[in-house]
Amino acid sequence: MNTVTQSIVTHFGASLDALYRYGRQELPRFRSDEVHLLAVVSNTEILLNDYKVPFLKKIHSLQVFTSAELNRSLDVFPLEFLDMKLDRELIVGTDVLASIEVAIHNVRHQAEFSLRSTLLRARQAALLTPKDQRGVVGNSASDVVRSLRGLLNMLHGKALKTPEEVVLATEEWTSKALPILRNLLESDRPGAIDFSAYRKEIEVLVDRIDAL
Repeated sequence: MNTVTQSIVTHFGASLDALYRYGRQELPRFRSDEVHLLAVVSNTEILLNDYKVPFLKKIHSLQVFTSAELNRSLDVFPLEFLDMKLDRELIVGTDVLASIEVAIHNVRHQAEFSLRSTLLRARQAALLTPKDQRGVVGNSASDVVRSLRGLLNMLHGKALKTPEEVVLATEEWTSKALPILRNLLESDRPGAIDFSAYRKEIEVLVDRIDAL
């Protein structure tokens, strides 16, 4: 247990039921030292005290749920909880994520919502300069990969982990090549991007999910 997680354990004390590290970096530009943590607690009153967790700035994401909230939120954040379950590393406590069940229809709905939102943003960005369009593309790619990863893991029972695995499985699933998405995943500074082709790639993904 490192200094950061020890600080969290000390902070929550006896109210901490479980502490997890989870998730994976989906694009090279994400810093390797970013930490994603989930704390499952018996109550949230501890959050109201004046004690500040040291080294909190080193944590990219700290999610705090009670056990009851966690089970009531599976239909609201299905992809997030699926990510947590697939990539979890229990640091302390009881493995409460082992027994959660994320419904496929909730995963499909969130994946479609995410990809349709990406498509709408891409269409709006068609009027932007090429430089600004690259920003839209780069910022959306991680959401696309995460949505596809969760959906394909549930549809086919595959333990897809790396972005490359996700893109390959998606190309097989859609019978379409996704060169723009591949380019974004292979470089944190992609060169010239065919923005129109990227929009068409997202349209293919939306249509495939819509057909489920």
